[in-house]
Amino acid sequence: MGALVRGKWRLDRLLGLGGMAAVYAATHRNQSRAALKLLLPELAPDEEIRKRFLREGYAANTIGHPGVVLIYDDDEDVDGTAFLVMELLEGGTLNDLRRHAGGRLPVPVALSIAEQTLDVLAAAHDKGVVHRDLKPTNLFALRDGRIKVLDFGIASVRGAAVGEDAGLQLGSFAYMAPEQARSEWDRVDGRSDLFAVAATLYRLLSGEYIHAAKSDRELRELAVAGRARPLAAVAPELPSAVCAEIDRALSPSPDDRHPDARTFWRSLARVAGAGAGPTLAELVAQLPESAPESLPLSAGAEQNASATVVASPQGLARPPALAMSRRDALDRLAAFGIAGSDVYFVDTIPLLEMIWADGVVQREEIDLLERFLRAHVQNVNALAGGDVVSYEAARKFVSRFLDERPDPALLTLLRKLLPETGLGGDEPQSIARRRAILGFCLDIGSACIAAYPDGDRGRFSHEEQRAFEEIFRTLG
Repeated sequence: MGALVRGKWRLDRLLGLGGMAAVYAATHRNQSRAALKLLLPELAPDEEIRKRFLREGYAANTIGHPGVVLIYDDDEDVDGTAFLVMELLEGGTLNDLRRHAGGRLPVPVALSIAEQTLDVLAAAHDKGVVHRDLKPTNLFALRDGRIKVLDFGIASVRGAAVGEDAGLQLGSFAYMAPEQARSEWDRVDGRSDLFAVAATLYRLLSGEYIHAAKSDRELRELAVAGRARPLAAVAPELPSAVCAEIDRALSPSPDDRHPDARTFWRSLARVAGAGAGPTLAELVAQLPESAPESLPLSAGAEQNASATVVASPQGLARPPALAMSRRDALDRLAAFGIAGSDVYFVDTIPLLEMIWADGVVQREEIDLLERFLRAHVQNVNALAGGDVVSYEAARKFVSRFLDERPDPALLTLLRKLLPETGLGGDEPQSIARRRAILGFCLDIGSACIAAYPDGDRGRFSHEEQRAFEEIFRTLG
């Protein structure tokens, strides 16, 4: 923070960090403010990635619609770092909004979002631009209730070189049409974007993904097959006619979907009906001033694009365990200096207690812990649907407990939060106690204290679970 880009833009605050770029709130030397999107240094030597990055501004500005985030300029810093200058937005992504609203949005609010998004897509498709990465983190709700479509970094533009996407995997599997998941780029068109809009509406209305995947590999397979679960099967309380239109847009074959964005919206509008409750603007007004994902980024690389749905092994599924309200729990934790994004790492505290069981922390234990933290951060971000925490933040949090044991009063608080979880065993090194601590970690992680407010209990990525088990085997 505080660094100068091109000698004139001061970086004020990190807004988002993704697989290709970082976005900062920035102030120009003339005091105007904007968002700066900087290509990550390690990707700078890749000329193809650099070309795609700089093309985002052209794709977005070609559309000429007020619902598209504006790209004011593209340039290079003195060290050669490519960057885009974008309008600075106030509000939050649809993922921020959904989580803040308790995991699901009211039907009228979701349909207002659909109307605005489809209006943008109608204009984009008319200009030959296909977004190819629509999802809740790439749709931004302004405080006045307007929607902005973000991140045209992997968009296709009419007239682009034929075959430039051959062999590439682009997009986000949880929202991806099957023809895109199969990299059949000659078949990816505006109807593929309609599939992604429907998958987004599915998530906003039900709190669920269209595919119930237990691993990244299974998610890819389900995305290729394209057979989404019927919306009414996971949210039977929703209007059946609305579910039917969303299901139609999720058809595996593009020919069975709505032919274009305008038709999709007209079909939704016919079945929308009257709705009561808060408006989109009223919900956005309730978001914190600095939402955790103020300007998210697309995951252009395959390894990031697949990390949306994580494993849900039945053996780890546990009932809600919090003995007090989430607000009270957060207030209690704040008294121990655990607030903000730190609460996403609360479940590492009993794990650190287990590492301290023999009274000293070994180098091997730290290595295992760091591996676990990397998987844990990836999993939290996948569950949250955006980049809300970083490894650096996780490492800083656990560093507080590596030199000395966790405060016994903090462990007592965690036990109060989870009254049914015992820490049996009299000896610190007892297998019974370590097994109890293992269960304690899993219960804390699945109790939805802050990271999973919409109830993703017991959902752990395969890598996080494997690293966790390796720690337990090594220590116990």
